Amino acid sequence: MKAFLTGSRRYRTPTEESDIDMVVRTDDALLVKLLCQYATARGSGPPDAQSVSVKFGTLNLLLCLTDAAYATWADGTEELMPRRPVTRDEAIQTFTRLRKERGLE
Repeated sequence: MKAFLTGSRRYRTPTEESDIDMVVRTDDALLVKLLCQYATARGSGPPDAQSVSVKFGTLNLLLCLTDAAYATWADGTEELMPRRPVTRDEAIQTFTRLRKERGLE
């Protein structure tokens, strides 16, 4: 399994209320199915074809179902880190741009 921290812990300024955002590459079909059901039941909505976000308290797991989705998170995090701290909007714009460039949207 591959995983890394992203979000405010890496490229913003975390506060006491900040989530811990962890990107995880998984292809365990049963795990993904169960977590997708959990996310939908909690109101997170169904996942897209590439990833699903599942929260457990302050832990936000960003489960990547493909190498392309995982690489997009990794590359976006690396791109944002030198500009630290960035706003949430800047981070969203960066990841949206990368997903579009890579045909993930």
